[in-house]
Amino acid sequence: MARLLVDGDDLVMGLAWWEKLIARHGDVRVPLAAVEQVSIQPDWWRALRGIRVRTRALAVPGALCVGVWRHGEGQDFLALRRPRRSPTVVVDLRTEAPYARIAVSCPPGSQTVSAINTALHRQRREKAREEARGDTCGETYEEAHGDTCGDTCGDSEAVADRSVRDGPRSRPASFPPAADARTRHDAGSPDQPFRDGPGECPRVP
Repeated sequence: MARLLVDGDDLVMGLAWWEKLIARHGDVRVPLAAVEQVSIQPDWWRALRGIRVRTRALAVPGALCVGVWRHGEGQDFLALRRPRRSPTVVVDLRTEAPYARIAVSCPPGSQTVSAINTALHRQRREKAREEARGDTCGETYEEAHGDTCGDTCGDSEAVADRSVRDGPRSRPASFPPAADARTRHDAGSPDQPFRDGPGECPRVP
C-alpha cells in the first residue's frame, strides 16, 4: 500500500511493487518547496478530478484507484485503496512539480499530515533565517565599505568633471635658448661699433 513520507528536502510517495507495475512509475518524489497545501479528506471522491490515463492507471469502483489522472490543470497521481473506508491525504503542488496533486489513502488516525506540515514549517523557518542572514551580511558590508567607496568614487568623478570642463592643460611655451653672450655682442647695433674683443679699439677703415 502506498504511503507518504519525508526524505530530507523531498516528499516521497512510496509505492508497492504492484502499484508501480500498474502505473508504470516508480516512487513519486517532489521537493517540499513545491508543496502548496496539505489536507485530509474524509471522502475519497474529493481527490478525484479529470479522467484516467488508461495506460498508466487502474480504477476498480469502490476498491482501488491507482495511477495518473489527467485534467485541464495538469496531471494527478493517486494511490487510493478501499477509498470508502479510509481517509485521503491530498497534497496540492506548485507548477514546478511534475504533478498538480498527489493523493494517497491513509489509515484512520494517521500522523502523515502532521509530519508533512512539521517538515514544511521547519524548511520555511530555515529559508527565512538564511534570507535574514543574507540581508544582515549585505548591510554590514555596505556599512563597512560603502563610505570609503563613495568617497573614492566621488573624488574620481570630481577630477573627471574638472578635466572635461577645463579641457586638457596646455604646456607653457618654452623660452628659446639663451643666445651666446659673444654672439649678441657681435651682432651689435647702429649705436654700438663692432669690436674684435673686449678692451680693443675700433678698427679704422
